[in-house]
Amino acid sequence: MGKIYAQAICVLVWLGHADDSSDKAIRLLQVIGEQVEVKSWSRYIIRPSATCTEHHWGDESKMLPFKNGEISNVLELFQRPYFSRLWIKQELAFAKKAVFYCGTKTISLESFSNAVACLRIKNMMETALLDPPGVWYMNILNVYDLCKISPGNIDISDLLFINKNAQCRDPRDKIFATSTLLSWEDRLLGVQPDYTQDVETIYTEVARRVYSNRRNLNLFRSCVLSHKSLELPSWVPDWSTFTLPGEIASLWSACGFISPQLSFPDSETLSVTGIAFSQVEEVVISMDIDLCDTADGEPSYFKYSRTVELVRKIKPTIDQLTSRQMNEYQRAEFLCKNLLAHIAEENVPACEVFYKAEVHASAFQEIWRSHGDLTILAQSLSLLQQDALYHLENEWTGYDFFICANGSVGKANSGVKQGDMVTVVLGNIEPVILRQSSTGNNNKPATWKIVSVANVTDLMRGWR
Repeated sequence: MGKIYAQAICVLVWLGHADDSSDKAIRLLQVIGEQVEVKSWSRYIIRPSATCTEHHWGDESKMLPFKNGEISNVLELFQRPYFSRLWIKQELAFAKKAVFYCGTKTISLESFSNAVACLRIKNMMETALLDPPGVWYMNILNVYDLCKISPGNIDISDLLFINKNAQCRDPRDKIFATSTLLSWEDRLLGVQPDYTQDVETIYTEVARRVYSNRRNLNLFRSCVLSHKSLELPSWVPDWSTFTLPGEIASLWSACGFISPQLSFPDSETLSVTGIAFSQVEEVVISMDIDLCDTADGEPSYFKYSRTVELVRKIKPTIDQLTSRQMNEYQRAEFLCKNLLAHIAEENVPACEVFYKAEVHASAFQEIWRSHGDLTILAQSLSLLQQDALYHLENEWTGYDFFICANGSVGKANSGVKQGDMVTVVLGNIEPVILRQSSTGNNNKPATWKIVSVANVTDLMRGWR
């Protein structure tokens, strides 16, 4: 399919029949798309276009001028079925030129992509939307990711997260539909469409090739025990899942970037080397996805009530501060940098300054001083701190937070249980949570299942 789209003079994309909402959305995207251009997709940088007449569109420090639900038409357009289809990634990535049609209205892929980048990168007032901000955030992320895809820039270790919202009828297409978009290194794995094999066989063989050829364990990030619906070994990602685990990653390596020692004793077992760090003593809070919406009419500070509860529960004791030779602010910053370890602060959009560790740390201190009382807290938090906590509520939805027997605090995908073991596995950057599945005997070692990778204090960002 990729070759077909690459050879086309122009790809015509049909979004469906027009309505009043879609006409307004296309007109607005056309206006924005002519005013800006993307300088860097990965670093979230836009600038005014060469033909720009209104420079505020390309100024990342300027808030988008929308209010009274004016952006809701665009959200409705992004929610059309086209944008959730898996196979469209190829037609957008390989097209030399593409034009979107919605009824009789048209917009080029270039203008559309520029507009999407502007809407993703710049901040806007909550009144610009009629829907909850989380709905907009989810859809703009999806469309932004579609626009930035190009042939050769997909890492197979990230495939589960890249296809997180993509729909297809055959779960085998979760591998086959994006195989032509993979990096050159991953295309050497020789993954070819073969519909004579069942999905479990395909997923297991692809995982085996990745581990054997790449000699790293980055695929562990996609292995979440609680999200598996297929009968697969725990070291094989279930690429078919639509219940997306959060992507846990880090800029630092818990294993010191040491290469893995791995082998396959049998078809169901992956053998690796590592050390046990500590057992999970308590799951402090589960930020369940079905609990993330706030009822209409509730005070705004209830938008981050679960984050407040979590931060209150992980308040350090005097003994912990003394033993680590930290003051309260240093401990707050330490927790933020560990539990937000996947965010490269220099690579977030300008509108998301609330990701900075110092903003979180100061918000954590206010929570500890108020003892988690939301009414008192709402009076002491700055607007920036409130934004930080609200976006943490979205950022941390779907994760479990736990305390280890040695006092370390961790974040992992849902499904962690008391007694699970936090480990450092050679070849995997993040700590790995394992659950024992057999005790073994003199002739056979004990076996463990991968529960999730994790961010764990004392093991992340170079802290020991």
